[in-house]
Amino acid sequence: AVIVKTTTTGAKTTPITLYPRRLTIIRSVTAAAGAATTITLDASASTVDDYYLGWWIICTNDTPSNVLGQARKIIDYVGSTKVATVEAAWGTNPSSSTTIDMCVERRLVVV
Repeated sequence: AVIVKTTTTGAKTTPITLYPRRLTIIRSVTAAAGAATTITLDASASTVDDYYLGWWIICTNDTPSNVLGQARKIIDYVGSTKVATVEAAWGTNPSSSTTIDMCVERRLVVV
């Protein structure tokens, strides 16, 4: 829980409760390259278009500097090039030295 306070006269303190989601790590690999809104996956990544739609990429090392901890959702994937387009631009672009976890949300499927 977080409490936001202000010194503004008459403002009310606002409590906020966060409910983090647990993501299941499916792949842990080293990226082949990165750019402002894309990341090129490793050679063993799927060749099927849109295979990774909705998956999350989390940078797990600090190479290049300041890339550690960045997370982005995949919104497009081209299997022939292994390039994933992410939802928002990276703060620091990943590189061929960036290690990543590829994760999906756990979901209950009712059949």
